[in-house]
Amino acid sequence: MNLRRAAETETEEYSIALPKQSIIRLTGPAADFYLHSIPPVTSKRISFTLRRMSSRTRLDLAAKKAAKVKCRAARLERRALRRAKKKDKKKIQQKKRLATAKDNRSVEFIDTYPKLKLGVTKP
Repeated sequence: MNLRRAAETETEEYSIALPKQSIIRLTGPAADFYLHSIPPVTSKRISFTLRRMSSRTRLDLAAKKAAKVKCRAARLERRALRRAKKKDKKKIQQKKRLATAKDNRSVEFIDTYPKLKLGVTKP
């Protein structure tokens, strides 16, 4: 395990050899002021990290989560509105096409048959 503390004047570094299946608990300055890392290994390993959060940190995280949820809800609402507008636009276009098709059929119908002369015929 490597521990490193970068201070303004100097850098402190420590390397600790950990045996297999060991557990380490960082408390005090080691947890608060040092960066820790475990060098890569070729075999499989399991790593658990448990942290204690202050109430201030918990409140900050809860606020961030609430903001994220609110943002997602707004994004989903915008998406639903866009889809509804698109659907309405398609319906309007379809109605226009149908109306145009009906108009074209009636014009074609009139143009395909000879015009009849209307008048009164004597028996």
